Amino acid sequence: PDLLKTIYDTEKNLKIVISGSSSLELKQYKESLAGRILTFHVPVFSFKEFAKYHKLEWQIEKENLLVEYDKKLITKKQVYQKLFEKYVLKGAFPELLEAEDEEFIKKYISEVIDKIIIDVSKNVENGKENEISDLIALLCKSTARNFEINNLAEALKVNRNTASRYLSLLEKAFLVKTSYNYTKSVAKRLRVGKKSYTAHSCIPISVLNYPFNFIAIEGNEAGHLVETAIASNLTDFCFWKQQNHEIDFVLKDKLLVEVKYQNKIINEDTKALLAGMDKLKVKNALLVTKNTMDVKKESEKEITLIP
Repeated sequence: PDLLKTIYDTEKNLKIVISGSSSLELKQYKESLAGRILTFHVPVFSFKEFAKYHKLEWQIEKENLLVEYDKKLITKKQVYQKLFEKYVLKGAFPELLEAEDEEFIKKYISEVIDKIIIDVSKNVENGKENEISDLIALLCKSTARNFEINNLAEALKVNRNTASRYLSLLEKAFLVKTSYNYTKSVAKRLRVGKKSYTAHSCIPISVLNYPFNFIAIEGNEAGHLVETAIASNLTDFCFWKQQNHEIDFVLKDKLLVEVKYQNKIINEDTKALLAGMDKLKVKNALLVTKNTMDVKKESEKEITLIP
């Protein structure tokens, strides 16, 4: 940082670009280079970018979703389905766009995670590095699920403050995201239960050594991985939960999005959305499905089902 300061302060008409994967170290440099640096976070590959790379249509007008789907996507539905399954398995990293070998893909992702563990471990006590690895494994097992910091602390055999600090380090390293319960009270939002997501679905697939064939990943686990992949494409979201009802995502302007990655959608699957629409006083919502495109209407409420 001192060398960069000197160069910046003494050289005219010079722009310096610093890149790196160690986000915690970059944050430290940002503090020491205050007033001289702009920071840009480059997230994991989005599905739009993934589709664009594979020369498929990737732009859709949200205002005419059903028309756009019929016009641009329906004739290639199976192609997009297979592409999305590939995205769930390996889509986070540009380096893996052309990779097909399972061993290479999992090894690459594992090495990325190992590097993050090394970076994060620089901020914990000596001999405690395994606690970071254990926490990553726990968060992979519980991606797209509710968690309590006390439960994580108990599993790691550490106190609550230590578990909270470890989680914060992994968030700053962009390995996990925390989603908060949607409420107007900020204090309540921080106090009540939370949901965690790994940065992309390919991370738990690699860490937990899931089958590298999306069809072979069974039941709810596939749904959690799809929800995780969707979360990696979103920013600034919460979830909504009251009593027995839970909605996966509350986006800006109170757009409600629920993920039901299954072959058949029944009335039971829309109950949470309808309850949330009542409570939050919104008329439109999205239900992400495996292969169903439809619109369900009840009174003045409209739920659009999209694959």
